[in-house]
Amino acid sequence: MKLPKFFKPRWQHHDRSVRLKALSRIRDAAVLRRIVEESDDERLQLDAAQRLGDDALVRTIARCAKEAAVRLEAALAVGEQSCLAAIALNDWAIERGLKAVEGIANHMVLRRIARSAKQDAIRLAAAIKLDHPELLKEVARSSNLVDIHWKVARRLNDPQLMAEVTLFRPCSSRLAPLRRKAKNALMAYLDQCRQKEDSRSLLSVMQSIPHLSFKLEAFVRLPPEAVTAPVLRFLTRQNFRYVEKTLVERMLAQVMLGGWLIWPTREELTCVHCKGSGQLSLKCISIHNTWCDQDVFPCPECSGMGKTTFSLAICRNPSGHQAVFRIPQ
Repeated sequence: MKLPKFFKPRWQHHDRSVRLKALSRIRDAAVLRRIVEESDDERLQLDAAQRLGDDALVRTIARCAKEAAVRLEAALAVGEQSCLAAIALNDWAIERGLKAVEGIANHMVLRRIARSAKQDAIRLAAAIKLDHPELLKEVARSSNLVDIHWKVARRLNDPQLMAEVTLFRPCSSRLAPLRRKAKNALMAYLDQCRQKEDSRSLLSVMQSIPHLSFKLEAFVRLPPEAVTAPVLRFLTRQNFRYVEKTLVERMLAQVMLGGWLIWPTREELTCVHCKGSGQLSLKCISIHNTWCDQDVFPCPECSGMGKTTFSLAICRNPSGHQAVFRIPQ
């Protein structure tokens, strides 16, 4: 007759801390292997497998453990790239995903994580590890988090990304300090280009940033010899309706520094909003499914005059080239 087993080994204790403490004293390989095979505690199984030095067991735990933290630790211990990639791609916990990215060395896997991970912070970490500028920009522009956008802009010192942070929507008061930082960084970049007389970078900013104020900030920093006819013709195609007058004055002063003569005049054109009628109306649909005009009011753009007055700045250089700026009053 066998006596019942009243006392369990301490590695089977109900308290995990007691189990782990007991495991640290075990030296017998047979007992350690039994723990891996019989224990329901995945953390205990992993510690036992690591004490055995059995990488195959650790890999099995990395693939099959239910606890995400245990899977991550096991995968890191043996460098199991597929498991680390699965964690980085699918885990919502940012800290675990970042640790997984740290353990990944394969560039193709990192590229996939940078494009497909659920968390933007994890995607950014993978792109930073690859140190690929175009991939970093892709991560920034696909993210709805302005902080991610700003980190990439600051890392790459990219004026276009800085401008995008400055113009980031929605325009909330919470984002105002970050938007100011981005604008200051962009102005510092343009000043640096001016000091280096880097016309190519300044012209690139003019071409790539859609906001006209930033285009003009780049233009007024150009060396005088870079104020050429193609550059001025590019600027004449822009809409100056919402640009500050002081910035327009700086632009014209820069044109004169470039050796161009300016003849100011005025011009009246038909208002593009009311098409010369001087009136606008709100259109409503009736119960008979027909449109009708209601609430006719003077056009606010031309003040009911039907025409819009523009200030013309006719620019000519000694070579005979001409450019005309139409600036709404």
